[in-house]
Amino acid sequence: HVRSLLVFLAGTTASLYWSHLQYPMRPLYVDLYNGTSSTLDEVLIEHGKVDLQESIQVLQLHSGEHRVIALNHTPGMGFNISTTLHNGQEISICAGKEGAHIVRATITSRGILPTPVR
Repeated sequence: HVRSLLVFLAGTTASLYWSHLQYPMRPLYVDLYNGTSSTLDEVLIEHGKVDLQESIQVLQLHSGEHRVIALNHTPGMGFNISTTLHNGQEISICAGKEGAHIVRATITSRGILPTPVR
């Protein structure tokens, strides 16, 4: 019985290790917060690597609303956030170069303020 248990545990450990290798990295989360007094029609998040470019459109982000977006992107490589305010002013920022897996991006009438969470 002991030998069967050891074989079972070894097989389970090997399976868990193998399945861990087969899945992509942990996602990078961007917590968007609209700190303006108006709805933002579109917030654009762009990121990429040598062989991949991704663009995510977040639509109708209401005043005071939080929205969490998951990116298939390596933390620390940076990403761009851009939007147009209700007065027509375009604002953008490159964020996420700190290596955090969660970045809170507060959009205000003065700009976009990124804060690494963890």
